[in-house]
Amino acid sequence: MRLLIGTYAAATFLNAAIGLFVLVKKRRDAASRSLFLMSLGIAGWIAGLGFMLDGGDGFWIRWVLLSGILAVAGLTALSYVFPTRSNRFPMVAWVPLAVIAAVPAAWFIRGFLLDGHGFLKPLNGPAFPIFAIVLTTYVGLDLSRLASAFRESSGVQKVRLRYFLWGTGIFLSGAVVCDVLLPAFGWYAANFVGPLSSVAFMGFTAYAIVQHQFMDIRVVVKRSATYAAAIVSLAIMFFGIEFLVEKFWSNDEIVDILAAIVGGLSFPYVKDFFERVTDKVFFRAHYDYPAAIDRLNVILGSTIELSHLMNEIQEFLAATVKPKTTLVFLENRSRIFQSDPDGGIAQEEARDIFETWKDFGCPHFYVQDVGRFSGDNERSLRWRISSAGFAGIVPLRANGRVIGVLLLGEKRSDDIFRSDDKSLLSVMEYQGGMALENALLYETIKRHNEELEDLVADRIKEIRLMYRTQERFVTDISHELQTPIAIMQGNIEIAAQRAATPEDRAPLKVIKSTLEGMAHLVSEFLQVAQLNFSKNRFNEEPFDLGILVKEVHEDCMVLAETKDMSFELDADEQPVPIQGDRKKLKEVVLNLLSNALKFTDRGGRIVFRLRQSGGDAVFQVEDSGIGIAPEDLAHIFERFYRIPGTETKGTGLGLNICREIIEWHGGTIAASSRRGEGSVFTVRLPLVQTASEPASAIL
Repeated sequence: MRLLIGTYAAATFLNAAIGLFVLVKKRRDAASRSLFLMSLGIAGWIAGLGFMLDGGDGFWIRWVLLSGILAVAGLTALSYVFPTRSNRFPMVAWVPLAVIAAVPAAWFIRGFLLDGHGFLKPLNGPAFPIFAIVLTTYVGLDLSRLASAFRESSGVQKVRLRYFLWGTGIFLSGAVVCDVLLPAFGWYAANFVGPLSSVAFMGFTAYAIVQHQFMDIRVVVKRSATYAAAIVSLAIMFFGIEFLVEKFWSNDEIVDILAAIVGGLSFPYVKDFFERVTDKVFFRAHYDYPAAIDRLNVILGSTIELSHLMNEIQEFLAATVKPKTTLVFLENRSRIFQSDPDGGIAQEEARDIFETWKDFGCPHFYVQDVGRFSGDNERSLRWRISSAGFAGIVPLRANGRVIGVLLLGEKRSDDIFRSDDKSLLSVMEYQGGMALENALLYETIKRHNEELEDLVADRIKEIRLMYRTQERFVTDISHELQTPIAIMQGNIEIAAQRAATPEDRAPLKVIKSTLEGMAHLVSEFLQVAQLNFSKNRFNEEPFDLGILVKEVHEDCMVLAETKDMSFELDADEQPVPIQGDRKKLKEVVLNLLSNALKFTDRGGRIVFRLRQSGGDAVFQVEDSGIGIAPEDLAHIFERFYRIPGTETKGTGLGLNICREIIEWHGGTIAASSRRGEGSVFTVRLPLVQTASEPASAIL
């Protein structure tokens, strides 16, 4: 009896404590106030039963009746305001309860009897059927209202209602089985289960109201189910061993020792078995958070190609957070990557959501977190996200700015985004943002390199065409001029041999000398024609060479990082104004950097330097690469020249094109190097000289 009364006291305290905790946690929430009201009713009901067991009088009968009415009133209020958090509750719904609360208790229960098993048997009054019908009707309507909401709801609301229904099922099962059915067959040992099961009901309902913010109910459920199943299995094993052994051996001590040994040795295996079974039920959406973080770091560092990186990220999210769909929108490219292109959204709609979200302050936003934000912006953002089929939005940040957004659909398990999910997505916010930023930079550099390669290919075609034209020109001149001159020279020789007198040979000597001069003149003309050919027209405009160099440095930083190189920029902050073709000069800088990357091993060092020296802008690219031998250094700017023995592919035209561009701008380019110690390429370009305004104002 005392054990049963102690159990009632514990259940009373736990129910009241849970209700008070939820009220303190969510003071302004109608659902928390309703649950607190219901917790007081349940706690009062259980406390009254305890006092009646301890010899209480008729006062406790009325106490139990009023507590039951209070619990039903709380359930009714909860059925109207949960899970939507609506504060609209029809007060008239409590009128019938208030009426029966005012009726004398003796009309419903005249007294009670306490049998020898500790079971209370009420003596019903004449109006007890009315009392039972009213409360049963209220409970039935309340549960029907909540069940209807469960069928019509989705996402987080459905999850929260599921927890409530789990608690209700445990409560009703425990009360009906242990406090009604078993006593009807004369077994009273489990009378305490009914009141205790109310704690499970309160716990599940409280957890649903506070939205998983004060404990992880999954762990509680899993541990309870696992250990309960393991203990029951071992108990069955214990009694089975005891029964079998006693059939052949009557020593009880030996039986107990043997059963204890077997149970102790078997418990870890039994527990592991039931953990695997319960994982499939309670942990459908579970994943190992530390292992997921390690996997994410590997993915973000494994590739720098944008499309491949996006596929890896989406597969990772599908295996961990498990959303039904994902979408990444990158602002600067207005590009979207969707895991479900057929059922996704258009680029314009993604940008519309992105702009609305930016106006809201770029937070982590989950549709499930009702009440975390308030105002028109919240409702607008919630509507846009939900109508597009998503349940969460996460920023992607790099270098202190938002570069895009990750949109997540509802979870495939119909669960909500839990604390582990939100922590993992917070890591994705920064690490994923930086990885995508690097991928975008790599894509830019790759596009620049492709453009440069295309330009070099075009130049090769032009130069080859020039050389073919020049070759035809030389052949034609040789045929049209040198051949006739040679014929005339031959005829003059014959005529000179046939001349009889010196007077006859003198005019022939003059003609021969003239023809030799003409042949020498044609030869010099051909040499000049071979050295001079037309150049493409260049655009001239004033610009800051310092800005151009910094742009190339920033764009190419990621290429150096892929080879673990130190990539430094040593430049003055003051403007470096020059006049010329910005695009062509950028080709020069990229070409010099490309050579430095090609001929510098992993872990090396590349330095950009930019200075003003006198009236010139001096730009240098220094690397710690393989260097250039002295015999090759004098030829590196020649067309089609490649250093013998090098394995790096190239046309041998890059540096020649650089020299042509620099010389057209009135500058010079030179190289210094020592084999095995790296190289330094130095470009000098004339600064813009203006008397009317400072150089920094040109741009």
